[in-house]
Amino acid sequence: MSTYPPEQLLQLWKSEQIDSQMVIGHLLQNLVAQAELVSKLNAAQVRVKLDVDNLTQQVKALATKR
Repeated sequence: MSTYPPEQLLQLWKSEQIDSQMVIGHLLQNLVAQAELVSKLNAAQVRVKLDVDNLTQQVKALATKR
């Protein structure tokens, strides 16, 4: 299901090419897409933090072996 980006929605609405109900529908679709992206980004951030923590521990372990 495709949707217009917010900037284009505003222009279409201002020029009365789409009505308020259509705008709301497209905005909801955009909101859901953004929420899904934020969720994926948060999960990726957690994975990166775990990787950094693991690498930090490995470096510390290697440093103590010297």
